[in-house]
Amino acid sequence: MEVIIVGDSHTRIFKHYNLNHSLFNLIVIPRSSVTLFRVQRDGINELLNMDHQRAYSIEKKFINNPKIGIFSFGWVDICNNILKHPDNNWEKDIDNYINKINIYCRKKQIIPVINTDNVPQPECKDHIYYGELSDRINLRDKYNFYMKQYCINNNIEYVEFYKKYENNRKAFSFDKSISEDGAHIGHNKQTALNCDGCDLCCGKEAKYLWNILTNKLIEVKKKYSL
Repeated sequence: MEVIIVGDSHTRIFKHYNLNHSLFNLIVIPRSSVTLFRVQRDGINELLNMDHQRAYSIEKKFINNPKIGIFSFGWVDICNNILKHPDNNWEKDIDNYINKINIYCRKKQIIPVINTDNVPQPECKDHIYYGELSDRINLRDKYNFYMKQYCINNNIEYVEFYKKYENNRKAFSFDKSISEDGAHIGHNKQTALNCDGCDLCCGKEAKYLWNILTNKLIEVKKKYSL
């Protein structure tokens, strides 16, 4: 059964998923630095275009009739956007974001699954983020709680991947992230594009996440008789 996963750079950890899971044909469509705000404003159609400005060579393929769509945006908003624009109504943006996805999925007859995007906030100094780390962590927790409750209240499927990658300060654990930049699980953005399946992209941590995804897909497949 064919599945798409559309999200930010963290979804590249699923790039080699099909090597170990034959039950689902997963196409990964990561779009680095694309925000939930942009998706709620512009919709999802353009992001699925393989000629999109952020498309890379590994993404120049698509499936015509996916049955399930995993949607994962918002990490960039928490790091960079929300504290930069504190007067914006982010709860409304989340509502619009999920509604835009639902509209697209109804049109295409796809079952949507929202990832609550609980990637821990990085402590690395290689990137410039808005606000203090504690501000971003508190914001992430409120943001994820709201999105999860919205999905529950509206009978929308959701999945969580990354909670175990926190350190004791609730930030990203460098020991568990294993990436070159301390902000990803598996390779960072550029290296992931060129990797054919090393231990960083296909090892224990990747398989842990792949199994979460597989269990969710099996649950949705059974629930909707796909």
